[in-house]
Amino acid sequence: MALPQTLNSATPASSDSPADGDNQIRDLKTYVIDVLGVPSNSAVTAAAFSISTGGIVTVSQSGVALPTYVHGPTSAMLVINTGYTGLFFYIPSGQNVAQVTQTGLLMYRGFVESPSGTALLLGTASTQSLILRTNSLNRWQVDSSGMLLPWSNDTMDLGSSSLRAKTIYARDLNLTSGSGLPVYPLRPESATFPTTNFPQLNRNSGTNWTDFTLDYDSSTAETAFWFSAIPTGITVTAADIEIHSRQASGISGNLAWLVTTLTRANTEAWDTAGVSDYVASTDVQGTLGQMLVQSRRLTTTGWAGGEAIQVSIQRPVASDTLAFDAKFIQAILRIL
Repeated sequence: MALPQTLNSATPASSDSPADGDNQIRDLKTYVIDVLGVPSNSAVTAAAFSISTGGIVTVSQSGVALPTYVHGPTSAMLVINTGYTGLFFYIPSGQNVAQVTQTGLLMYRGFVESPSGTALLLGTASTQSLILRTNSLNRWQVDSSGMLLPWSNDTMDLGSSSLRAKTIYARDLNLTSGSGLPVYPLRPESATFPTTNFPQLNRNSGTNWTDFTLDYDSSTAETAFWFSAIPTGITVTAADIEIHSRQASGISGNLAWLVTTLTRANTEAWDTAGVSDYVASTDVQGTLGQMLVQSRRLTTTGWAGGEAIQVSIQRPVASDTLAFDAKFIQAILRIL
């Protein structure tokens, strides 16, 4: 029997022959079997679906096998919904390849790719970030302005010791150490000196090493200067300075330093008095040539990213008791 194209609820009429009614009933059975896939001569113990008065079809919990494709009506949305714990998608092998949870989380098993010749678009339609996760943890984010950022500060690496990126192309490359904040080595060779009262730059040739030191006098307050810049985008919460020195002679007495700093932004006057911090006097080592390390938390009021920084280091001879030159090896300025 051929599948009927339509079902006419007005036929057969009450005046038609009984044979016409039998034919209509057989046509209806064939339509139900062929269109809805109901097994012939099988007992159906529960409804496979229900249809509301508004035309909404609700499928039972037993699942449904869809035809080759499903689409919504013209100029309308196709809505697939579940009243249970989640919406699952399976492939013919029976493997669950995707799931939409009750909270709207879409989870994939395997990989996602676009058709050949088509770009794969991942994104958000609002100001929310695009977040990359592994092991159920947020790792990276693309924020609403398009910036690629780690989810948490100082946690993620780009590449590894065995898997490295080939080339990095950047207009500006800001590399800082350790905590991600700048560290400034203040070396004797990079110092600038005033016209008077400055330490002598000396070359020291030892048995194993040759270096330069600034030899600060024991009777005159001598000063040296260093200049650098705080990278744009850095937030300064504190700064420490660590001064390394040794003595070529004299193993008694104490040594003090005076560190003056000044940061300058665009349009600010350059030659302005800075803020001074004393590095407390400390007893020198009891053996010639041993290094002495002294440190101090600096005053950083007004320091900001994108500003130039000026540093001067003076030996305030009136504040220490070392009766010999102090050999300044270097200083380390750390922004925290």
